Amino acid sequence: MPRGQFSLPQAENRRLWKLLGEMAVDYWEHTADDSTPVLEWCDRRRPQALPARGRRASAVLRDAYRFLSRNALHLASPRYYGLMNPKPAAAAAVGDALASILNPQLAVEAHSPGATALERETLGWFLSALGWGRGLGQFTSGGSEANLVAMKLALNARLPEVSRRGVRGLRGQPVFYVSEECHHSVEKFADLLGLGREAARWIATDDEFAMRPEALREAIRRDKRAGRLPFCVVATFGTTSSGAIDPIAVGTPNYGSKTPTSRKNWTKREWNGEIAPDKRVMRVLYPISANLLSENLARPDFVIESKSPRRAAREFKTHFDSQHRH
Repeated sequence: MPRGQFSLPQAENRRLWKLLGEMAVDYWEHTADDSTPVLEWCDRRRPQALPARGRRASAVLRDAYRFLSRNALHLASPRYYGLMNPKPAAAAAVGDALASILNPQLAVEAHSPGATALERETLGWFLSALGWGRGLGQFTSGGSEANLVAMKLALNARLPEVSRRGVRGLRGQPVFYVSEECHHSVEKFADLLGLGREAARWIATDDEFAMRPEALREAIRRDKRAGRLPFCVVATFGTTSSGAIDPIAVGTPNYGSKTPTSRKNWTKREWNGEIAPDKRVMRVLYPISANLLSENLARPDFVIESKSPRRAAREFKTHFDSQHRH
């Protein structure tokens, strides 16, 4: 490549994309081979000095593929039973490549009218599926970022003066409530939002690892008597460790408001980063949770077969704890 030239000739572009497609097929065939371990570690790479000269893109691509594809935890393997990292899908890989090629900038609609229209349409699908007739939303990079956005929205909705004066301008300490099984990101975001980690109120769980409604109510009453400012209940639809589902319909208090929307303002329902206020979602989540537990949490020496997510959660938790005590 000539000095200062960053755009490749069209013929080279075609060769690179063809090469990448061949590598993708080769990789999926490699991971499907019975002789390929799920965790493959062939080479230990030594740090190298920054190259003084560039190389052909195809050569760099081949070297990167050769090293990365033979030193990895193969999520594409049919013997991989991971929980958080899903198996890569060809359609998703192609879509991700298309997004990288077009690189739409969604900060301003005029910069990317087509992608903005598709974003609104897709968000509308979510709103409809969750039982909302109208609303706004955004896509995030993952569940942790979604939790941060949701907590900030809850804080501003319940205590709007915090956006102008900050936490020090409030008449008391803001607090929120989470299950003992809740994702750890919410405690870190309490620090990031300036609330302090002590703002998180950890609510005890029952023998099925779900938040105890009576413990939640008592914690809220105790904090209100002490002059603290409850602003959010973080309820989880499928906890990270066991897939437990918090009993939102029973556990969400009204907090003294006579308006029917008060529960939506107070409760953040966490399920892979989504906020789901409609009770109808519960009928969908239970079979999904059971499916995740029976398929994704399975191990060669321990397979859960149960249509009840709570029973599956107990079995998996018991097995997990027994394995980690030794």
